Amino acid sequence: MTALDVNALQALVDRTFPDDDFIIAMDQRFEDIGFDSLAVLELGSALEKEFGIPLSEPDLYDCNTFGDLAALISAVSPST
Repeated sequence: MTALDVNALQALVDRTFPDDDFIIAMDQRFEDIGFDSLAVLELGSALEKEFGIPLSEPDLYDCNTFGDLAALISAVSPST
């Protein structure tokens, strides 16, 4: 992950879902931690709001793990 590191993603997940207490792993499947499609969209919205990273709904639905999400973020983030 270049534009957004794992720690920043963890912090965003913690703020977006404060009632959930888990540590993310890149190979962790969303369904294994109880994320449904609505939770993934909520996380995508939080990413866009906080970091200005635009993520389309179809692209978000294609993500099954935090690693998939990290790859998507890297792909759509402007190069620095």
